[in-house]
Formats: sequence, structure tokens, C-alpha cells
Amino acid sequence: MKKYVIYTRVSTREQGDSGLGLDAQLNTCRKYVESQQGEIIGEFYDIKSGSSRSRTGLINALAKAKENEAVLVFAKLDRLARDAEYAHSIRNSGIELYFCDF
Repeated sequence: MKKYVIYTRVSTREQGDSGLGLDAQLNTCRKYVESQQGEIIGEFYDIKSGSSRSRTGLINALAKAKENEAVLVFAKLDRLARDAEYAHSIRNSGIELYFCDF
């Protein structure tokens, strides 16, 4: 059974407090993993700008995916990063990434 780690992110405290953004992303990712008959081994989130490189949730999600050879799942590409160089470095890290909006 393939392993998956889910990462969700919203930019503002208001979005995080409402739960709607995080919950919708989480549901999208969970449905994808279910459709693949996979196992979710971790779920991480951040309430922080996508341009920030110091997101604890993303750092932990990347580490969990790497140590378990799991796929890191995002609801949308823009949840990864707004910084193209940073996104590219993550893409080249050897961790398999999946974006539900593609």
C-alpha cells in the first residue's frame, strides 16, 4: 500500500480560524488518497504566507514524506509556495509530489 502525507496551507489567521480553507483542502487530499487506496501517514498544515520559507508544517511534512518514501499531497499547486526558486528546490528534493488540481 502506497503511503501519503498531506499538506494544507492558508495565508491568513482569518482563513485558518474559519476552517473552511483548510478543511476543503484536507477533504480534497483525503479523497485523492482514498481513490488510490493509499495510507495517510501524516497530515500537516500552516497558517502562513506561501512566500515564507519557514513553515513548520511544510518542513515536517517534507521530512515525514522523505523518511517514509511517501507521496506528499497538496490540494493545489499554489499551496506549496509562492516563491518559484523554493518550489523548484522542493520539486528537486527527490520527494514525490502530487497536486490534486492537475
